[in-house]
Amino acid sequence: LCTFRGPVDDFIKKQKFSEQAMEHLQQLHNVIRCIDTAGIDTNRKFKFTPGVTRGLDYYTGIVFETFLQDHPASGSIASGGRYDKLVDVFAE
Repeated sequence: LCTFRGPVDDFIKKQKFSEQAMEHLQQLHNVIRCIDTAGIDTNRKFKFTPGVTRGLDYYTGIVFETFLQDHPASGSIASGGRYDKLVDVFAE
């Protein structure tokens, strides 16, 4: 179980990753750049938590959860992730 929470760059410095993992971390950097471009303070409102996983094995990229800062008891209000070829999973 990964319990790290903090900046992605700090996570990368503490670990050794495969080439494939580094590709996924680069995708995460791209998401963070988009968040910055939108004017959202990533140091305050965005948390990188690599321990967040989904039980659905069709996810092929970043998985996310969204919470309301003023209503934490509501739980995740929007969740999802990238899943390539999802239709193939159900069409067979």
